[in-house]
Amino acid sequence: IGNSGGSGGGGGDWGGVGYAGGAGTAGQGYVGGAGSAANGGGGGGGGAFEAGSVGTSTKGGDGGDGLASSISGTSTYYAGGGGGGGYDTVITASSGGQGGGGYGPAYYGTGTAGALNTGGGGGGGSRLSESVGGGAGGSGIVIVRYQLNA
Repeated sequence: IGNSGGSGGGGGDWGGVGYAGGAGTAGQGYVGGAGSAANGGGGGGGGAFEAGSVGTSTKGGDGGDGLASSISGTSTYYAGGGGGGGYDTVITASSGGQGGGGYGPAYYGTGTAGALNTGGGGGGGSRLSESVGGGAGGSGIVIVRYQLNA
């Protein structure tokens, strides 16, 4: 079962059972996608704007998109979910959500890290004969904006 948090983690797949994604926190993020029930891909992590997608027999679930903000002066996405990792029959890598989410590799490999200064989730690792770790979450950012009096 995916971990709950600001945005929920994607659910895994083990022994032909697809596990549910973790819950997101209201006002912060969305639920992670469920894992495939066919020895396939894990679910994508939830983003700040949308839920992660469900893993299938051939692909890990894509991470949910983050939320766009123009506080820096440029529209930028933050807090995208990481893509789900694959296992056995997975032949297509999953995508991280807009906002820095890392991708989950196809078949076997380590998930990529979330992008710096975005708070994006890391991609899930894949498993063949041994478990491989997921990518680290991207660092966050603090932007302080205030008006100067003339």
